[in-house]
Amino acid sequence: MDMPFKFAESENFNNDTASTSYGNADEGMFNVTEINEGVIIGESLRAIKMGKLQRTIDITNGDTFDIILPDYKNVPDSNVNLLSIIKALDHGWRIAKSGVR
Repeated sequence: MDMPFKFAESENFNNDTASTSYGNADEGMFNVTEINEGVIIGESLRAIKMGKLQRTIDITNGDTFDIILPDYKNVPDSNVNLLSIIKALDHGWRIAKSGVR
């Protein structure tokens, strides 16, 4: 299924039921705390930073908007990025499909 938005060309986040969002990017992070925490994303890896991550979303109609991923964990050796839908909903995000009544 095509997603109605995407991050940068080289940076896609997969929807996931993880308790927090993880990824290998740290550019755009703020309110950062250094951590050394084990995470399992297909294999055992280490998260080294936790903070908020700002990103701009490109919508298929050409619009963009900025988001902040709360409690984002930087896992530099990860080859995937996981977006926690649970965390997003807890922070007031709404998920909807247009056209559905």
